[in-house]
Amino acid sequence: MMSGDEAGQSMPRQRRLYVLAALGLLAIVILAILASRSYLLRFWNSAPQGSDVNTSLANLRDPNPDVRRRAALALGEASLTLHDTANTAERGRALTALLATLNDPDPFVRKVAATSVLMFPRDAATAEHASAVTGLVQALSDPEPAVRKAAVQTLAHLVGASAGDAVAALTAALKDKEDFVREYAARSLGKIGPAAKDAVPPLIQTLKTDEERDVREHAAKSLGLIGAEAIGPHLTDAVQALIGGLKDEERDVRENSARSLGQLGPVARAAIPALREAVKDKDKEVRAIAAESLRQLETSNPAPKK
Repeated sequence: MMSGDEAGQSMPRQRRLYVLAALGLLAIVILAILASRSYLLRFWNSAPQGSDVNTSLANLRDPNPDVRRRAALALGEASLTLHDTANTAERGRALTALLATLNDPDPFVRKVAATSVLMFPRDAATAEHASAVTGLVQALSDPEPAVRKAAVQTLAHLVGASAGDAVAALTAALKDKEDFVREYAARSLGKIGPAAKDAVPPLIQTLKTDEERDVREHAAKSLGLIGAEAIGPHLTDAVQALIGGLKDEERDVRENSARSLGQLGPVARAAIPALREAVKDKDKEVRAIAAESLRQLETSNPAPKK
């Protein structure tokens, strides 16, 4: 059994051991924090620039999918630092390579490339990327949602009247399970204009039935952009769908339905009573556009009978 003196001496020793253990633990915590900070700094500063961009571009052609994946990721991070005018050329090259990578044979590489494409500004795609349209059309049928999103968003900025080859794929995309894809498909078809006439029946159906506001909004807008002549035999259905859009619960759908009716011209005169009601809409923007479309239709000559 310990004497009183022995017990008194053992307590300070135990306290010293506790203090030393606590100091050791604190040192470990500090080292861990410093290591994490160093890692984070390396991460945030890892976006490739200059020759590093060239390295990543070269690595996208590497036979090893892991190397291609890391290269695609690095180029996405680079988009955060390539936003000023001085880096426009570098950004263009990076985006061109990533768009091509959306058709990589490895699904994980495609997914990472798509994620990186979506990190670029939405208007980053320009005429210099027009050669990517064929590959983007193929990417619209990719099973990975991120790939389809990247493809359709880029197409929305690239397509025009000369992009008729994309109409079939974009029309099919109106039924995509991702509302983002459906919205940008509708946007793209409107930008193509009259050449997208084959998409009119699906656009009418989309306006009438899609559950997402933004999809219905752009379906309504695209019908006006495609125009009466191209809509042709589907004019009655298109006008009726747009009249229905004037009563949609969402303001943007009502606004674009009113605008498109004015754009269709005399063939949409059947919408005059509905537009007179829309002039009383609770939203002032809808009222203003409905009033302008109403004025256009009321002062136009009736469409000639064929």
